[in-house]
Amino acid sequence: MDFTTRNDTFLENENMIRRVMRRNLPLIHALRLEWDDVYQELAIAALRAIESFDPSRSNSIKVHIWAKLQ
Repeated sequence: MDFTTRNDTFLENENMIRRVMRRNLPLIHALRLEWDDVYQELAIAALRAIESFDPSRSNSIKVHIWAKLQ
């Protein structure tokens, strides 16, 4: 996957990061984690998920990204 396609895919699915963070807000606060640090870690995980996506194993990149962010 080329750089531009990867970035476009990331931007199209960036809202998943915030959804995961909102779901885990009590845990983030309990562990006193910085919001920006958690976002950055999840963004890296999303980029890795995009890079590791194999269309022969799954036909939905959104499902793949969501599973990796959980």
